[in-house]
Amino acid sequence: TDPTAAGLWQSVGHASLPIALDEMESETDNRKNQNIIKFARHAASGGLTLRGGSGHKGTSFIARSCFLFSSILVPPLTSQDQSRIVILQLDKLEPSSKPPVLKPKELAEFGAVFRRRLMDQWPRFEKTLNAYCGGLQKYGHGGRSCDLFGTLLTCADLLLYDQEPESGDVEHWSKLLKRSTLSEAEDDISDSERCFSHLLSTICDVYRDGKKRTIGSWIEQAAGSPEDGVIDYDANKVLGTFGIRVEKPIREPTSLLIANTHQGLAGIFRETIWAGAPGATGVWVQSVRRVEGAQAGKAGTNFDGAPARYTRVPLKSVVSL
Repeated sequence: TDPTAAGLWQSVGHASLPIALDEMESETDNRKNQNIIKFARHAASGGLTLRGGSGHKGTSFIARSCFLFSSILVPPLTSQDQSRIVILQLDKLEPSSKPPVLKPKELAEFGAVFRRRLMDQWPRFEKTLNAYCGGLQKYGHGGRSCDLFGTLLTCADLLLYDQEPESGDVEHWSKLLKRSTLSEAEDDISDSERCFSHLLSTICDVYRDGKKRTIGSWIEQAAGSPEDGVIDYDANKVLGTFGIRVEKPIREPTSLLIANTHQGLAGIFRETIWAGAPGATGVWVQSVRRVEGAQAGKAGTNFDGAPARYTRVPLKSVVSL
């Protein structure tokens, strides 16, 4: 319990031992947990880790451990971590349930038997994995998701049976693990969607009708109705202070202009993965340009008195996110 990422990789060294961590709870400051989860992410791909040492002599090792985390509240996970971790939601124990009796000697025997079974059945691993990955693809899984759930199903199959799985068994388990029904897929959205969700839900420190409103609300007011072709310039002026402007060209769909560098946007994205740095283009530009139909502006424009280059995004793409 309560380890650090450095403590883990120094203890594991060049071994491929599994790591079980209890009470990996979400906390007010999740930086330590995030470093451990990042280490688990590298281990999922067998990543080479390099660390500096004394006397200008570095240390290297390849992370190959698998991880088991347990907690009541799962720490925040990025999309790349969610795609590498299976989340098991446990039901509440019944009052009459007896706690399991854990006997170290018996568990050690189970481990030895499991390892022997996997070694005996290993020659059919690849074909079995391909069978389960094919079944999972039919139910919405992508490449990495197939590798994750397919490997777990394959290992279970190697432990339980002596021959390759029949098509009916593959169909049964693949259907039970339909991607759209899994908790891992509940927040499976693109980077650009996450970026705009953060932007549009940000509350401006500007009052209108006696209350503060979100960036998304100001954009809706600035754009007006699709038919009238009129821009609310007061709302657009508010947006301009944040490096955003609604543009409604004649006979073209309404566009949203987002500055590439702007103090207002830098404040909105501060302490996020889309943050910018003084004198540099904001990282949010990369995410914004991944929206369908987005394109770089050919020249700079004015955001409430502050000139800046920008990215043009079709407003209908943003509203539909």
